[in-house]
Amino acid sequence: MISLGCLLLALQAKSQTRVYVAAGVTTSFGGGFNAMFAQINKPLYLDVEFEKKILGSVSIVSGLSTFGVAYSSENTGFGSQSSYQARFVSVPILFRWNFMNKNSMFFDFGLSPFYLSLAHLQESIYKFGIKRDVEGDITEYSKRFFTSFKFQQTLAFNRVTFSLFVIVPFPGQSSIKELPEHWTLNQQQSTYLIEGGYKDFVVMGLKTGLRIR
Repeated sequence: MISLGCLLLALQAKSQTRVYVAAGVTTSFGGGFNAMFAQINKPLYLDVEFEKKILGSVSIVSGLSTFGVAYSSENTGFGSQSSYQARFVSVPILFRWNFMNKNSMFFDFGLSPFYLSLAHLQESIYKFGIKRDVEGDITEYSKRFFTSFKFQQTLAFNRVTFSLFVIVPFPGQSSIKELPEHWTLNQQQSTYLIEGGYKDFVVMGLKTGLRIR
């Protein structure tokens, strides 16, 4: 009898777990750079979400996502021309409110820690009338782990979803680690180093998804 009860509870828990897959695009802005709608070489956003109902209209949402950010600065008044591309992997932990319990509108909020998987920097500076270009993968010399807050609003039509989301990293998390010792331009020439890396930015994105379970 106890085994049967445990089985029923397990089946009920499984039935209350939903799985979503989604794809979209992102842009970033702020961070001391002209980044809004900067050309991201790979702007694709991908995620898989697992939703577990915990009480009434409230659920816990987690999963895995990947997104890109970028900036492009042509201002050479106090540094170099600078272009930055980065990609992150995130494992969010969010609370989801099922608005009016109708499964048509959801509001998510919570923490979204993310990991830097790729960072590419290109800079150029004119010295004595000669243009000097520097470019390379700076992932190894950058800070890799960051913490952020994520807000997401989703509209659902049967199994199809449309979402708008915002990711706001906690302030003061510089992306620079050991780069000054390995970058050709120094801290008076490199715009990226002068600004303390790409930090205090905001990510905004749109995605469409499908509930697969």
